[in-house]
Amino acid sequence: MHTVVIGAGPAGLTAAHTLRGRGHRVTVLEAETTAGGRTHSEHFGKGHWNDTGAGWLASFYPETLGLLAELRETGGLRPMRLRGGGDLLLDGDLHPAPNSLARVLGTGLLGPGDKARFLAYMAALMMRQRGDLQIDMAWDGIPALDTLAPAGRAAIERVVRPTFEGPFFSRLEEMSGALVRSWMRAIATGRFFQVDGGMDAPWRRLAASLDVRTGVRVESVREGAGWIEVVTPDGSHRYDTAVVAVPASVAARLAPEHAAAPVLSGIRYAPHVRLYAARRGEGPPRSGTHAFPNDTVATVELSSGRGGAWGHVPDHWEWLLVCAPAATSAPLLDLAESEACSRLWDEAARIDPRIFGLGTADVVHLVRWEHAVPVVDTGYFSRLRELSQRPPIVFCGDWLVQPCVEGAVRSGRIAAAVLT
Repeated sequence: MHTVVIGAGPAGLTAAHTLRGRGHRVTVLEAETTAGGRTHSEHFGKGHWNDTGAGWLASFYPETLGLLAELRETGGLRPMRLRGGGDLLLDGDLHPAPNSLARVLGTGLLGPGDKARFLAYMAALMMRQRGDLQIDMAWDGIPALDTLAPAGRAAIERVVRPTFEGPFFSRLEEMSGALVRSWMRAIATGRFFQVDGGMDAPWRRLAASLDVRTGVRVESVREGAGWIEVVTPDGSHRYDTAVVAVPASVAARLAPEHAAAPVLSGIRYAPHVRLYAARRGEGPPRSGTHAFPNDTVATVELSSGRGGAWGHVPDHWEWLLVCAPAATSAPLLDLAESEACSRLWDEAARIDPRIFGLGTADVVHLVRWEHAVPVVDTGYFSRLRELSQRPPIVFCGDWLVQPCVEGAVRSGRIAAAVLT
């Protein structure tokens, strides 16, 4: 059985690895020049990299950690504090973000009654919500804001909104209650890890053990009479089965005649733009600011030393990471790179005047991510139940399970199971 896997991110590589172990001959086609998908890390020299997509793994990623253990890759995991703006900039005043139990209890952003409501809500959630990012379908048809209402408006605006709108790049108003509940439980109890060598390091090593062909752009996939036809710029190729491991909207374009195409095309993605810069020299102590609300910049992080922003920097370097919110990421996708960098930098300097000048940076890297995170809105998981997964073409990606590396790995395992 010859199976083609389209996409060499965690979902596709997990599917390929699993299928190979079950006796399939597997060929992986990847449009980019390197494997890793949205775990891609950009390298700027020895000991200096920036994770341009996924920035951490977590203790509530059981399938991912199990796969890494199987591949003998867990030695590269190192504990970290969960990233994100460490302070909230509200109406010109800086407050420690209430993103832990101790900070919630000590914050002046919530009154005694607000704290009591939020802690009661969390206690009830911890009793009812399953762990490891499991989705409780009872909450899928309920908007996140309605689900969170018992926690109180102050906690929603000062605790939950900053926590979720950063990593998911969508407004809380767009999110499913099921998504928010699963992540609130996970974040409250989880431990987090970075990966030595960059987030894509284990995936690049796994790709090196497989038949992965990079720089191959797939134009279409269709089912024939007992075979799969995959069209690339160099011609048409036939396989027995196919795993399409790309963003849902891309999969819909590749296989427009497939019965799943209407479901796939209905899945929206939030874009994301971020700017990373670094230079030789000693900078200020590590800090993070979540500018809330802000229509140009969501977070500004800076520091010096080895603790890199979404990665690692050498000694005697300082770095800056500026992330745009979803509201302005879309137009930034099409701006000239110099203009996008200047716009983000100027707003970041207004938020934190300590940042170094853009012209003095030794490294400047703009990340423009069109398909950053699927928008998991109300009823999202119920709609996915309309997706029929059956041979010879199956789909996988984090959008099928949870918008994270763990969701991608789980979906890859599921796709392999369908084909075997």
